Amino acid sequence: MAISYDTQTYGQLRKFIHADEGIDLARIAPEDFFKNPTTDYQYINLVVKDFDQRKNVSAVLDQHVLDRFTYIGEDSTASRFHANNINVGQGCMLFPGVWIYTGSLGNDVIVHSLVKMAENVQVGNGCFFSGSTTIAGNCKIGNWCFLGNNLFFIDHVEICDDVKLLPGTNLRKSITEPGTYYNPHTYKVEKILI
Repeated sequence: MAISYDTQTYGQLRKFIHADEGIDLARIAPEDFFKNPTTDYQYINLVVKDFDQRKNVSAVLDQHVLDRFTYIGEDSTASRFHANNINVGQGCMLFPGVWIYTGSLGNDVIVHSLVKMAENVQVGNGCFFSGSTTIAGNCKIGNWCFLGNNLFFIDHVEICDDVKLLPGTNLRKSITEPGTYYNPHTYKVEKILI
């Protein structure tokens, strides 16, 4: 059961699971899930537009000790090297075409296609990665971060919890304060607070 609105991410996961397993993935809106969390299903948290609601869904899953399932696309490196080099938490979705050398992902992480993570990248709970992002080695990403597409991280960069990076941002130094950050040449301003 996907906890989600009728979004593109849900539609893609439904298509992948049906093609891989022959299973028809059901969906429940977050409001309905909050009214009646049940142990009848395995869940995945696909709420992506409202991170407060995303956090609440994960908190209810934890509070009721509900089972989560993880989907790892067949042609991602995580599907081939999961046991040896990559630790993937519960309730994660890794699209096909994700490349992870070594590292770990917390619970409820969504990673779209063409994301590349070098060695020893640590990702916290609830993060969402848009496609076409490159993260160099030994980077650490906090909990509940949103990473837009076409990002680039140099090595040894850390970002704290609750950071939103807009598309096209090149991250050359660590971020220690929650907020929304982006490339000033693209957006003509330096920072917008959440």
